Amino acid sequence: MMEPWSELKPYSKMIHLENSQLDLFYFDTSSPNLPVCILIHGLADEADSWRHMVKPLSETHRVIIPDLPGFGRSSKPRTLYSIPWITDVICEFLDSLTIHKALLWGSSLGGILSQNIFFTRPDLVSSLVLEDGVIPLTTQKTSLPFLLFLIPFLGETLYSKLGKNPQKAYETLIPYYYDLKGLSEKDRSFLFTRVNQRVRDKKQRYAFFSILRHMNSWLQSQKKSLPDLLRTMNIPTLILWGEDDRIMPVDLGKSQQELQENIEFEIIEGAGHLPHQEKPEIVAESFRQFLKKQIL
Repeated sequence: MMEPWSELKPYSKMIHLENSQLDLFYFDTSSPNLPVCILIHGLADEADSWRHMVKPLSETHRVIIPDLPGFGRSSKPRTLYSIPWITDVICEFLDSLTIHKALLWGSSLGGILSQNIFFTRPDLVSSLVLEDGVIPLTTQKTSLPFLLFLIPFLGETLYSKLGKNPQKAYETLIPYYYDLKGLSEKDRSFLFTRVNQRVRDKKQRYAFFSILRHMNSWLQSQKKSLPDLLRTMNIPTLILWGEDDRIMPVDLGKSQQELQENIEFEIIEGAGHLPHQEKPEIVAESFRQFLKKQIL
């Protein structure tokens, strides 16, 4: 089993979901008198992605961070990992913890899931923070490596080769950061170990490709209804985007601002696709300011 980031280990928990018959690993700061903040990680990541956000967020919230099904220490069934299915699993997770209203904060795929959870079960959501991830209004250009991964068997072959070359596996992280080398030595060592655990896990590889190949068609299917859904969204929403995101262009986030009311958009300088890892202090301060405006 993947070893948690050392400071997060005391918060480790596991829950069995009766309906979906899954075991989900999660971190929980267990602060019963505080509002709940659910952090949802991106594709091929784990709950530890949020390692630098737990301390600042726990000042105002009970922080809960699951490993999505198929990733990390959660169950990895051989099933279709569709966006609706993962959405239902997260909703069951929240229901099992008797959480009725929570702030959902999603990174990348987690942002897409957070929006879809609101569209599916608005009773569970009090507000949203979408970080470098939204259900896009426009078609995104697809990079060559991404296109190759979409091809059955070829994608798996390319992915499997990474398991034989630890340094190459680590270098696949470079596009996700403004400056991977600029992270602390502890972070880089942790990520080196973690990415190599990922690429050697055949069950996680299956989940990765299942989501990747389903998500593209699902996102296309949402384009017609999305504008009307955004216009009717009435909950406070903060969109944060790394200025140098090479995975999801900043325009995807900006376009949502034109349709949805009660929304704020902020660019995080010196950050790529994962601002909460590269600029956690700035991200935390942006969130504090967002909260203050909700109180006023």
